[in-house]
Amino acid sequence: MTSRRDVKPKGIRRAKFLLYPLLCAGGFASLFSLLPVQALHVGERGPLWRVSPGDTFTLRYTHSMYGVEVRENFRIGPEGFTLYGVETSAAALEYFGIEGPGPNNVHRTLESFTVPAGSVGNQELRLNNCRVQLREWGGEQGETTVRLVRMSLLKYLMNVLRR
Repeated sequence: MTSRRDVKPKGIRRAKFLLYPLLCAGGFASLFSLLPVQALHVGERGPLWRVSPGDTFTLRYTHSMYGVEVRENFRIGPEGFTLYGVETSAAALEYFGIEGPGPNNVHRTLESFTVPAGSVGNQELRLNNCRVQLREWGGEQGETTVRLVRMSLLKYLMNVLRR
């Protein structure tokens, strides 16, 4: 014989049965949101793109002295990004101190770069079929900084929703 205290109503058993999976899912979501991600951050209020090592982006602008188009190609790394190729005229390459045209004609690792406020080159960043005019996202003094940042997935998602 069982006493009345040993028998639990079906509603309580069902609630416990549903509560455990919900708690597990909530814990998993919390842990997932803390995963670190890399993002390319443009200016103070500009776009924030999630990137992974190996992704590439291009900075395109007009050279102020020679009036020719310049395309600087970057590859995302674990801690920064690497300028691995510059495409432009021979004169502009010489101006930059780059020996010749072609892929992988330069190798410089950066954490960020800044486009000055007075720049007249119409700098445009291209990443994943998106184009961003950098002058639109300048800071208080007008310059625009492009940098690689690390943050939690939750913080990244909050930033993306806010922008």
